[in-house]
Parts: sequence; C-alpha cells; structure tokens
Amino acid sequence: MKRLIILLFLEITCHSLLQAQNWRFHIPLQVDAGAIFNDIERNPDFTITQEPGVAMSINTGASFLYRKRLQISATGGIFLNQYNFYRLQSQYYIAHFSFRSGVHLSYITKPVNHHGTRLHLGTGVGYSFLGADSKSKNLGNFTAETYSITQTPFYIAPEFGVSQVYEKGILTLALTYFFHRTDQNTIYFNFSKEDFQTRAGSKEGYFGLRVRYGFRVRSAEQKKVPKKVPRYLKNNFDERKTRIHNPVYQTRQEIVKLKIADNAEEDGDSISVFVNDSVVLSYYEIMKKPRTVYIPLQKGKNEIVVYAHNEGRIPPNTATAKLIMGLRRKTVPVNTSLRRNQSIIIYRGAIE
Repeated sequence: MKRLIILLFLEITCHSLLQAQNWRFHIPLQVDAGAIFNDIERNPDFTITQEPGVAMSINTGASFLYRKRLQISATGGIFLNQYNFYRLQSQYYIAHFSFRSGVHLSYITKPVNHHGTRLHLGTGVGYSFLGADSKSKNLGNFTAETYSITQTPFYIAPEFGVSQVYEKGILTLALTYFFHRTDQNTIYFNFSKEDFQTRAGSKEGYFGLRVRYGFRVRSAEQKKVPKKVPRYLKNNFDERKTRIHNPVYQTRQEIVKLKIADNAEEDGDSISVFVNDSVVLSYYEIMKKPRTVYIPLQKGKNEIVVYAHNEGRIPPNTATAKLIMGLRRKTVPVNTSLRRNQSIIIYRGAIE
C-alpha cells in the first residue's frame, strides 16, 4: 500500500511539473570516463607497479530544469572500474562492476556568449551498492588475490563545466571528481610470491569527463505547433475591430497558459484563439469546464486574439479567461461579437 501511495505521489508530481511553464522535464543519459588510482604498499623486496585504471559509468533517470537555471535529477546506473597491475613481464587486469543511485543538483548561469553556452556547477550525492566477491589468479611471477565486501558507501561527485539548452534537450560537458565518503577501501588486492607480499586497496574514486544529454519530454498540448490563420478566416478577421485589453502584461516565460471557461450559462458560444497570426485553438464551444490552451511566446511583443464564430443563444459571446504566467495568474474578461475581437498583449522580456 505504501509503495502504491509513493508511486501515485510521484506520478502526480511529475505530471504537474510537466504541465508547468517554469519547469522542463528531461530523461538524462549520462556517461562518465576517467582515471582511477589505488593505494599500494611500497615493498622494495617485492615491487608491484600499477597503471592508471579506467573508470566508466552509465546512468539515467529523471531530471527537472527550472527556468533553465536550476536542475534537479534522480539517477541510477552501473559503473565499471578496471585495475591494472604488473611485475616484470606479468600483468594482472581485473574489472569491478557495481550499481549506484543518487540525486544531483546543478546551477546553470545565463548564456556567457552569443552561442548560448552557459557555465554549469553541480554536485551529486548517493549510495553505491557493492557486493562481496573474491578472485585469485597465479601469474607465474606472482599470485594475485582480489576481494571485496558487501557495503553501501555514501558518495559525493562535484562537477564543473558548460551546458547548452536546446528546445529538445540540454547538453552538459563537465569535469567531475567522484569519491566515496568511507574510511575503509571498497576493494582489496594481495600480491604474493613465496614469503614476499604486497597489498593494495581502492575506494574507487576517480577524476574524469562527464557527458550528459537530457531528452526533453513534453505533453501533447505543448508539442502542438500553431498553424497559420486560414485565408478565408483571415479576411473576416481583418474586417472586424479589435478591442485591446488593458493592462499590457510582461513575462519571461516562453510558454504561458490560457484557461477559458463560460462565465454564465452554456449557450453555444464558439470561438477561436490566435497568437501572432497563428491558430492555437480552433472552433471551440465554450463550456463551464475550463479549457487550457498553451500559448508559445516569441521575444518582444505578442498579441493573443479571441475571435467569435457566433454569439450563442444569448448575445454577446462572453467568457472568462485566466492567464497563467509562471506563478502569476491574471483574470481577463472576454467579450466578443461578430463585429469585434478582443486581444491581450504580452511582452516576453522588456516592454517596448
């Protein structure tokens, strides 16, 4: 029952954020590649040399971007660390797989150049899930033993780099340092020959490059591309007078919402809604239940026009519209007829 409640809560939260203008929902795919080193004993009588190991990880999950500035992610995935040791002509290679899961918080600056590049600073925290394992191999010049124990160490992974926000996603390139907050090693090595031995261990931290791309997910309404006003409707449109609503609004949102509902008796009023000469709602019969329309805004001046196709059984054609611009909500009374349109002016950015 608890799992069902948690899943239902997550579904409602994700759906609400997906519908909001301030938030963008992404499915990230993250790949890390770096170098890993081990703590190794120095034994002059039995020297084991290490080469830089290779650390790789692949993660995915869910990510929310707020106003292209603040990013919150929950991810999980697998990581692979490869360790390389050698003595004389004998080499010992071993790979260690495991899983990790955590959350990530990033701050993204405003664009710093004309290409839209943004600086990116973030950190991830979570847990690695390490299983117990042991292996042994005789290499002639020495015998190598590897073992690990079951544990779930806490990790921290700060990162710094650049990001580029696109309409369909967000790309991040960053340098990262991943390390476990633990006093004991997460993997151990023992090398021996006759009466000589050398030990090594690793907390499986690494320094490397992180590449992450978030695939944007949008609702069906948000994906709709406005269509140009048909010619036959454009002629009637231009013949009518247009009453401009006062005041004029200003916002930084790329998309705003317009909720339209009948403010009196449902009498068959039918309207279309245009933004910048494009159709966002066509031949809609106004109902008591609000209809939500997503309005894409271009930079500068935007004009939303409500056009009446009839006046219903009770003239004129009236409705109530709620304009939602991020956290701001404005109520706009709509009063149109077969001779007059009504428009709402919104500036995206500074008002000219």
